[in-house]
Amino acid sequence: MLFYTPAKVFMLQRLMDTGLFNASANNKEVKAAPMIFKTRDGELISTENLKGKIVFINFWATWCPPCLAEMPSIQNLYNRFKNDKRIVFIMADVDHKLKESTSFLSKRSIDLPVYEPHSLPGNALYDGTLPTTLIIDKEGMVLLHHSGIGRYDTPSIIKLLEDEINH
Repeated sequence: MLFYTPAKVFMLQRLMDTGLFNASANNKEVKAAPMIFKTRDGELISTENLKGKIVFINFWATWCPPCLAEMPSIQNLYNRFKNDKRIVFIMADVDHKLKESTSFLSKRSIDLPVYEPHSLPGNALYDGTLPTTLIIDKEGMVLLHHSGIGRYDTPSIIKLLEDEINH
């Protein structure tokens, strides 16, 4: 079981069900460094150009069992907010294989928007730990910085986003 990725993912998801890995918001004291992401079409998107929007960023890889275990909770959160133009979701594939990672997720019925990091925010926000998730508010301040596996479809994260939308 330790070497079989689907078994690891299943085990991690059951642990997530206990609430052990629920992510929680930080104080808004850290300004997010500008980050640039690239689409499959080669278009560059900067977080600087997303001011006025809430930005959910998840750094992940297809080979990372904790990343895969948290994907359903991110998908649930995305489904709840995907029609709200005030929130942008960025799934940052750190392997820089957008075609493969998009196909990988599609086979698992996950339709999250996948990007490639073009510039990283620095060690204060992303030190290479996978997964790492950031939620940045409309002014560019970090609402949430969570390294390691997390659950994101919880009432507290939903409330955090709804409060920020209405702020």
